Amino acid sequence: MYYSKWDVAIEILTKHLNLCKWDLEKNASMRFIARCYKYKKCIKEARDWYQKAIDLLSNLTNYMTVASESIFDRTKIAKLDLVKISESEALLL
Repeated sequence: MYYSKWDVAIEILTKHLNLCKWDLEKNASMRFIARCYKYKKCIKEARDWYQKAIDLLSNLTNYMTVASESIFDRTKIAKLDLVKISESEALLL
């Protein structure tokens, strides 16, 4: 992932999901997968993986962490459909 090998990272992280025992570990892998898709400009896939991460851990702290990582452009937050907050609230993230 750190060498911009997004496809390789996605493949390895997806395999890692099948080996994980803890939800926090799975959540981290899902966020990394989403980040890889984001860098590949595959916005739909990135959103899908961020949503899976949100669904896995539904408590507020982790939800906001994942949601804030998923913001590509603070002025376009409403298009993400992950969180419903105003543009002024998005600037605080």
